[in-house]
Amino acid sequence: MRTPLPIRFISYLLATLRFPSLTLGFGVFAVLFLMYFVGAVVIAGPELNVWTTERGRLGFAIVVSVLPPYLFMYLVAATRLNQNVYTTLLSQLKSTDASPLELERYQLGRFWPLTILFGVFLSLLSIDWSALTFDIDSAGFMESISILTGAVFIWTSVVLVLFFLLLEGCEYHKLGKQVPIDLYNLDKLNGFGRISLGGFLWIMGSLALSALQAIDQEFSWQRYGMILAIGPPAAAVSVILPSWSVHRRIRRKKSTHLEEITAQINLTPTLLSGDALMRMNGLLARKSAIQAVRTWPMDLSIFSRFVLYVFIPPLAWIGAALMENFLDFYIAGL
Repeated sequence: MRTPLPIRFISYLLATLRFPSLTLGFGVFAVLFLMYFVGAVVIAGPELNVWTTERGRLGFAIVVSVLPPYLFMYLVAATRLNQNVYTTLLSQLKSTDASPLELERYQLGRFWPLTILFGVFLSLLSIDWSALTFDIDSAGFMESISILTGAVFIWTSVVLVLFFLLLEGCEYHKLGKQVPIDLYNLDKLNGFGRISLGGFLWIMGSLALSALQAIDQEFSWQRYGMILAIGPPAAAVSVILPSWSVHRRIRRKKSTHLEEITAQINLTPTLLSGDALMRMNGLLARKSAIQAVRTWPMDLSIFSRFVLYVFIPPLAWIGAALMENFLDFYIAGL
């Protein structure tokens, strides 16, 4: 099965560069920064009235300059993590079980160009067309073009990343149905949790960066409605899907094991001496140990990072508010 072009490009970066994620991220950032941020702050004049305030233009320029590079950096890091985790989990299967999964991993990856078209479609829906002008002689023509292309950059990068996360999530979902489960050694399955953790990070980071649009203090549905609408599907694909099948199998095996132990307890005499007492104590200890077994493929360190990542958007929103106050102070001093 032929690997899709974006994954081949990322694999090339991983093989040739020491810091592939940072290199790609800063490269994309430099281009978008020159195109949008510098243009919005230095080139754009006060005669352009597409935005209600100058800070609205600045917030859009920051988001367009930062969000796509962040997404591409995450995709590179996620691809490297997926390669390592997938190989490790696949090694736990028999060779006859692993071969079909290896062949089917990127079977649908050839459809990635369609995600670009879908991203363009979403970007067209996200734009307030009434605020733009495409009259070439108008003062706001170039800024209207920059808003259109900026929206395309943002949504195509979001959809492209989400597409490959969906492919990986489906593969981990299938792998979770076949990987062997040992209730007494679930650490071997922590790779599923690490993939879900990575998916949770990209969603929290994206939400945090998108909040920079509100530097002008305008929280409109036109601006955030589609972001909030795509959040739940993204969470399902990136966080829940990779671990769901193995979670259900762990839960079923735990339930079955507890039923077997309970049945043995019911058959054991309740004597307070001899072999019956030792057997009863052993069964009760085993039942207590199984009841304490987690049903998600993640240990405490992974779970604690889930909790930590929840605070990323609020901290980013606080940072945006502080930046807004700084700009107020700076503009007032001019």
